[in-house]
Amino acid sequence: MKKITLILLMITLLMVAGCKDDNQRNIHLPEAENDKIYTTVGGNEEKEKTEFYLASKNTIIELNTDISKLQMQPTSVEQGSGDGFRWTNNKYEDIEIKALISDDNKSMINKISTESTAYQTSRGIKVGDSVVKLKDMYKENLIYSESVERKYYMYDPDNDIGFNRIYFYCTNDTITRIVIENGIDG
Repeated sequence: MKKITLILLMITLLMVAGCKDDNQRNIHLPEAENDKIYTTVGGNEEKEKTEFYLASKNTIIELNTDISKLQMQPTSVEQGSGDGFRWTNNKYEDIEIKALISDDNKSMINKISTESTAYQTSRGIKVGDSVVKLKDMYKENLIYSESVERKYYMYDPDNDIGFNRIYFYCTNDTITRIVIENGIDG
């Protein structure tokens, strides 16, 4: 009788405590300005996302991801092609997204551009921030460039001109536009 009671007690404890689910899917959204974003695809492995994205309160738009996963509707879409590439320019209320179309008709985000204060980079930089803050948050791999038409800082951590980069366009030491792009021409 004691064995049966002990077995029933153990079964009850297991039912109350629950079992660990190794196939859980979690998304951790940033809570602080410099908090990183993590995604758990399965099991207990957390994979850090790339820093080439813009995030608003409700949306994360990441470079080199499928635009069909984006939960926003564009106000206009323009088709383009050239040099063997096909693409779409997707305009939204406060952001523009260029997506390259692959041979199997997948549309991968190739460029993200905004002049809105609603979006910030992985390090918390947004339009309206000062160049001082930009330099503080991007201490390394930040290159300044100036021409008659524009002044900008380019963040290129892999020093591989032609691939993932972030441009911070400035006027009077204030960021006026942010462009994140994969330098593959299209």
